[in-house]
Amino acid sequence: TIDVFEAQWLRGMFTREREDIRAEHEASQRDAEVPTSVELSLVGKLGQHMLRRAIQLVRGAHHGGLILVLDSNGIERPRGLRLKYSLGQDEPSHRYRTVLLRILDAVARPSDKPSVDWSDFVSDQSALLSSLEQEVFELSRVLANLTAIDGALVLDKRFGVLGFGAEVSAELPAPERVYRALDAEGVERQPESIENVGTRHRAAYRFVNDHPEGLAVVVSQDGAVSFVAKRDGQVVFWEQSVSP
Repeated sequence: TIDVFEAQWLRGMFTREREDIRAEHEASQRDAEVPTSVELSLVGKLGQHMLRRAIQLVRGAHHGGLILVLDSNGIERPRGLRLKYSLGQDEPSHRYRTVLLRILDAVARPSDKPSVDWSDFVSDQSALLSSLEQEVFELSRVLANLTAIDGALVLDKRFGVLGFGAEVSAELPAPERVYRALDAEGVERQPESIENVGTRHRAAYRFVNDHPEGLAVVVSQDGAVSFVAKRDGQVVFWEQSVSP
């Protein structure tokens, strides 16, 4: 089994966004008596858990789904995507970022340490943090519900919602072949045909082939989960391990 969430390449895709969040948090700490920064690993793990929950909820609903993640630059007019439902880029569509910053502040505020990490988050039993965790869970539920609409849910790398019911253009070129990753980092791969897969997988392959900085997550109706990304010029998919 492979847990893609532990892969270095996946964490690397979101480095800029994690650093942006940390910089925004540190700016809010400038007037604090004891400024406290946050470790990048904390920012990353919070995002991982939100996405894990969304995937598990899609699996539990048994309707399948496709999540496409675009690079945060140049998302105004994403290539090859037709958004049936497009969201305005205001606070509601970027609610996760707002809640994330509030969580970081809630963990950092009572601490006298120079920085806080995942262990500080886990050990914090405050009512405020529990309430914020519940907000993240509800955001996961919203994302999962949006995948039930025919088409793909489209996010940016800050987990802002760009739209849903998206269609990946059939005019985008499909890769000649794709590669199954045999380990979390995708170092070992084996070629696979693209003929014997469903429409969601084919759409994910075309999207990633045309958006090399992007990511696709395919949840099949039977509960199987695949991550798709472009690595070393090849479209690679990982079969994510899932709980029964």
